Amino acid sequence: MERDQLAHAMEADELPYAYIAGLHQRFDVKLFNPALDETATSRLSEQREIWNDTEAVTVFTSGAFDMLHMDHAAYLLHTKATGAPALFKRMYGKAWGDLPAEGQVRFTTCALSSHRLRLIVSVDGDKSVATKKGNKPEYGNTTRPIYSWRTRALMVASQAYMDPSDKDGVKLLPTADAVTIHGPQDFPTDSPHASHFALVEYLQPNVWAFFGQSREIPEEAPRRPALGRVALRCIADGPGTHYFEDGFLGKISTTKIIERALGEL
Repeated sequence: MERDQLAHAMEADELPYAYIAGLHQRFDVKLFNPALDETATSRLSEQREIWNDTEAVTVFTSGAFDMLHMDHAAYLLHTKATGAPALFKRMYGKAWGDLPAEGQVRFTTCALSSHRLRLIVSVDGDKSVATKKGNKPEYGNTTRPIYSWRTRALMVASQAYMDPSDKDGVKLLPTADAVTIHGPQDFPTDSPHASHFALVEYLQPNVWAFFGQSREIPEEAPRRPALGRVALRCIADGPGTHYFEDGFLGKISTTKIIERALGEL
């Protein structure tokens, strides 16, 4: 093919970038950011009520989710699965401990295949991440966040898992059902988005799942009666509690990824 013919063919075959970007966002996962939309907070609350009316169990979790990696993805699915005990109690009026281990796995599998578990993820605001992690030795002495809030939120919203009830293993389900934002440096103190505590008090999810490093949550929660009946579920942080092992990094983290990129690991 002549050069001018090749150039013409390449131009004719090009698809609009916006079209490709739209296909990437497979699921109807909504972003609720009151900094960009003044109705976002009320709409998120309304969505939570809709889920409650359909007798779904709502789980809340939060994090920076900067440079989203495999452990982040698995953690998000794990948080959604922590709603299974609350769903079991709602459906059968029995304690989760009444089920043997195999029964717990089977019920969790069914719960993850249904729309009875809903996950709200609050992604830390840019200013709050910068204050907490930016240029700190324990976080690699680098600028944080690496990605802006919208990019981090879209990456969380794009996460999916294989429907465990699909024998062909081709049906995907969204991990998060709603993505919002919080942070003391991004919102005034009287906003529901000022902190993860304020947001949980406002939304009243059935379950608040959090990583074991977040020690302030179980310490502070008993002093906050506004949390109501929100059940706390701690996902352990310790040896053998991660989901994937990387040949270079070991337990994966954003800090280790940065250190590896800088040749420090």
